Amino acid sequence: QEAEFTGTFYVLAASIAPLNLCTSIREELKDLLAKGSDRIHWKHEKPKRQEPFASAIAHLGLSHIVVAAAPVNPRRPERSRRIAMERLFAELDRKSVQHVWIESRTNADNGRDQALLQAARTKKIISSRLRVDFAKPLDEPMLWLPDVVAGAYGYARKGTNEKAWGALRLSTTAIELNTQ
Repeated sequence: QEAEFTGTFYVLAASIAPLNLCTSIREELKDLLAKGSDRIHWKHEKPKRQEPFASAIAHLGLSHIVVAAAPVNPRRPERSRRIAMERLFAELDRKSVQHVWIESRTNADNGRDQALLQAARTKKIISSRLRVDFAKPLDEPMLWLPDVVAGAYGYARKGTNEKAWGALRLSTTAIELNTQ
């Protein structure tokens, strides 16, 4: 069923990179930082910097997955996150991804994400080979990639800064889910 994206929606993204390229990708990402910046964060970047970030990431030749869940109940946004995350895990598992890094939130939130992963294994939505760890974006520049992909997708869906999404569209699988 087609999701209704006229209101709020929850977006998660993943960027798939071979382990042997991650060190060089991290260095390339750090080279994109503005003077005085310690990370790339889509929402905190000016629109004139968002498009170059998206283009630079597109030129890395990686594939990406975006999962958007809508509508979001403002009293229960974690429900939309869980729906999107379960599908994202399933897509990553189908692509034989073995290790996923998720942006760390609170210990309780990380625990819920781990519980979701275990439930998805129990329901046979994903295999046991998918391993998940948590990191902070200040410590792991690879987390900047899906932040830009999710941001570019979300802004384009809202009708703003569609050029940034245009740079990433061909290398990204976008999945829209109805949470009702």
